[in-house]
This record gives sequence, C-alpha cells and structure tokens, in this order.
Amino acid sequence: MIIRSKYSLSLKNIVMSHGWFQLAPWNWDPINHNLSRIELCRDGYLKRVICGQVNSKSISIQIPDADLTPIEKEYIKKKAERWFSFAWDPTEAIRLSKIIDPEVSRFIENGGGRFLRGSSFYEDCIKTILTINANWKFTVRMAADISMQLGEGGFPNPLTILKAGPIILKKDLRLGFRAEVIYQISRQLLDRGIIDERGMLKKPTLGFEDLIQFRGLGPYTVNHILMLLHNFEWIPIDSEVTNYCQLTYKLKTDEIQEYFAPWGKYRFLGYKLRRIIDS
Repeated sequence: MIIRSKYSLSLKNIVMSHGWFQLAPWNWDPINHNLSRIELCRDGYLKRVICGQVNSKSISIQIPDADLTPIEKEYIKKKAERWFSFAWDPTEAIRLSKIIDPEVSRFIENGGGRFLRGSSFYEDCIKTILTINANWKFTVRMAADISMQLGEGGFPNPLTILKAGPIILKKDLRLGFRAEVIYQISRQLLDRGIIDERGMLKKPTLGFEDLIQFRGLGPYTVNHILMLLHNFEWIPIDSEVTNYCQLTYKLKTDEIQEYFAPWGKYRFLGYKLRRIIDS
C-alpha cells in the first residue's frame, strides 16, 4: 500500500526530527531506512506495520502476512497519515523562512519540518509526560515497559491505563510520580470529552488553556503536546533547550521565546530546524 502526500516529505528527516522513534512501539532500521511498529488494527489484532520511502511524496506501508480488506487498509492509512503529519501544510512556513533563514526554507521544501507522532493524541500526551524530570534512557525504558506490559507490544489505549490503575503504574512499571499524573489525566481527558476510548482527539481546537489546567502539566509539557498538533507558536523549554540556547546564542531562559519571536507562529520551527541543520 502506498500513501501519497501533496507536499514533499522525507521519512528519514521525520524520524530524526526528535526522539520519538526511540520510544516503543517504534523501531527504526537505519540500514534499510524502514520505520516499523506494532499496531492494533481494525480487526482487533496487533500487527507489525513497516513504512519506507518510495519517492519524495510517497510512503509505502506493509503489513507482512496480512490480507487486508479495503476498510482495514483505509484504517491503517489514516494512522500513517497521522504518524507522518500529512495534514500539515508547509506553504506559509516556507514563505516566512525564505525571509528569515533560507536554509530552513530549503530544508522544509525538501521534506523536512514534520515531526514523528504516535497513533493518537493520547500516545503523544503520555509519552510527553514520560519526559518530565527524567533522563532520556529512563524515558525510553518507561515507554518500553508501558508498551510491552500493558499494550502487548503496541501502545495501550486510555481504558487499559485506567484498568491498570496508579498502583500498578507506579510499582510494576516504575513510573514514579508520573503514575498518578498519567492515571488522572487519562480519566479527565475521557470525562471531559477531549479524547475517545481509543485516545483519538475529539476537540480539534485544543489550546494551551485547555491543557495547562491539568495537574502535572506545566508550560513545557503543554507546548510540547501542542507542537505535535502542529501548533509551533511556542518553544517547549526544558533544561536541554535552555543549555543549548545558552551555549549557541548566549541566551538566558527567559530570553529564548523573544529571540525567536520574528518567526511568529512558527517560533518552534525557527529554533528546532536551525538546530537540526547545524547538527
């Protein structure tokens, strides 16, 4: 199965856009440039989905040893379109970056500027919480345990998290204080009608004020979650961003957002894509 984008996209650039590819159930094959994951399909079975680049606007989707119906193919297609941010229109970002930083503009034109996402808003939300006050190795371990112990290899839905409960999340999965945060947020996202039972977003206009009210979510967490909804207006600032901006631009923490203000609603892209290009 082939999925096609209206715009150029690079699977490798999407994978390398941030650390999500290292978090289960994602698996990146750097030799063959294939990205795969265990995914719950429409028929209720977990299957391995393998994605590869076909050309500058197309991605191949393979599910080995599976004879999919047209409805099942459409189901996986929608998932893949979310993974690779097919809905994002880069036109305005390209236009602005041509003025501010032509290298960034060329990077986007050549398929960069998209960020790998999970199968649902819920997956991205929970994984963002796993980064709070944790080094990356710890975050990778927590994501793996959640997928293997609760999702049978895939990423669990909110009902599975709620069924496990905060005690299992804390003691068996060793999530620490994040266990209670994840449990409460899972409950409230469902109760407030923000997500459905699969973790898919039901409120398309979700904004900063909607999320900052949740206990345990601070500005960094909220802005990171919004970034994965293609809201690039603010930079999710944590210690890693602070240290980088201090070394590279001699900026104090409270100066970072203003420094990238010329990028307007693409402030995060101005910061992140310049950093990717320079790395």
